[in-house]
Amino acid sequence: MERKKNNWFGFYKEYKLHKACANYELRTAMNYICFNNGYAYATTAHIAVRANLHNISALSDEDIAKLNGYLIHKDQYEMMLKYSTIEIGDGIITLIETESNARTVIKLKKLAQTIEEVENGNGEYIRYPKVDEAINDDLSTEPLQKFGFNYSDLGKIIAAMGLDSRKVGLRFTSRGRQMVVLGVEPGIDVRGIIMPVLLED
Repeated sequence: MERKKNNWFGFYKEYKLHKACANYELRTAMNYICFNNGYAYATTAHIAVRANLHNISALSDEDIAKLNGYLIHKDQYEMMLKYSTIEIGDGIITLIETESNARTVIKLKKLAQTIEEVENGNGEYIRYPKVDEAINDDLSTEPLQKFGFNYSDLGKIIAAMGLDSRKVGLRFTSRGRQMVVLGVEPGIDVRGIIMPVLLED
């Protein structure tokens, strides 16, 4: 997806990753989008999306490196998509109004590597699920008798992955029985999964 950087300096609005986040009171980590190793991650535990930051934004390599190990709340991410110009700082994202140059600063959370960081971090750290263990490059398949999934979840993944709902690739895997959701546009490194639901005989 080609865009001129002089037209857009932020995250592309068609990738609504916040749609793949949860709204939990207890498992609050899933209310966030995690930036790690050049990717953005979103999950509810029932669905998950991994998106290459080069594909879903106009950010430079330097800016992507600055985001590494940080998280943004889903509501803040949704707000950020309305801005064509942003600046990445040390643990912050600044949203810039095009006409007035007014600025809004979003403070990011830090990705915790240990429980101790969460316990002693005064709310600054979040322990995020290991989404990469569910979304990986193993796309081996096997025949299935039947497979159930939540139709609403598929809609959320389509929105998060920036897909045209008429052009969605689905692959049934032998690994955990999850369904892999793939875009059909070549060169776009964005992938999602949906966990199955029980079907009665």
